[in-house]
Amino acid sequence: MASQQGSAIQFRNAALAGELLMRGDNLNQIAQRDLGRYYTLIRNAATNLVPQFSEAEWALMFDLRASYPAEPMPPDLFWMSIADAVAGGEALRFGEVNGLADKVRALSPLDQAAVGDYIERWWVAKERNNG
Repeated sequence: MASQQGSAIQFRNAALAGELLMRGDNLNQIAQRDLGRYYTLIRNAATNLVPQFSEAEWALMFDLRASYPAEPMPPDLFWMSIADAVAGGEALRFGEVNGLADKVRALSPLDQAAVGDYIERWWVAKERNNG
């Protein structure tokens, strides 16, 4: 795997451009600062969330995310995938996970995003270690 350190990141998004312009004129600098803030918030939230879920609950969530790794999943809808897995019986192989959908649904939007990000980072690390 080639090193991505120091690589330029570029994207165009009209909706985000408006948000960035409300924060100043140097869009690249603002985007870099805001991404740093976002990743810090998400990482800190995930650190606090990890012990709140059992191994069985994390295993189910990791498995569900593996089903659609490239598809963006709005964090506030992930609980529905969990509820479907529990209702359909697929979750039984993970052990006691009843109530997990309600637990995830009750999280703040930041914490829901942190759960999704934590799972994505786990899968990327796993793929890199196996690759």
